[in-house]
Amino acid sequence: MIERFVSDLFGFDPDFLQTNRVTSVKKPYTIKNEEKKSIIVHEALGIKPEDINVTIETIKGITYLFISGETKNGVNGSNYSIRSRFSINPDMVDHIEKEAIDGLLYIEIYLKESQKPKINIIDKVSNKKKVLG
Repeated sequence: MIERFVSDLFGFDPDFLQTNRVTSVKKPYTIKNEEKKSIIVHEALGIKPEDINVTIETIKGITYLFISGETKNGVNGSNYSIRSRFSINPDMVDHIEKEAIDGLLYIEIYLKESQKPKINIIDKVSNKKKVLG
C-alpha cells in the first residue's frame, strides 16, 4: 500500500538527470599533482568523516594506501561504504593528511624534499663557478 502511494505521489525522471562530477563509479577519484604534494580526491558519499580510515600496509613487497569506511544511514537504514587502495612509494612520502568535506575525501600526500646532488661547474676561462641542484 505504501509503495503504491509513493509511486502515485512522485516519479523519478531519468531523462532530466544531469550531474557534474569528475569521478565515476569505475574511477571514484581524481589526482592532482602539485610541486610538494599530490592530492587524491575520492568520493565518500554518505560516509561520516570519523568513519573513514586511511592506512598504509605492505603486501607481498608492494606498499598500499588503503581507504575504508562504513556508515549506516539513519533514514533509509542502508550502509554506505568505501574500500579502495593505491600503490604508493614510501621512499618518496614525507607524510599524509586526510580530510573529508561534503562527501569527498581529500588525501594529501606530501613528498620528501628532493635529494638532488649539488654539481659544481667551473668555467676555466672566466674562472666562474655555477652550482646546479
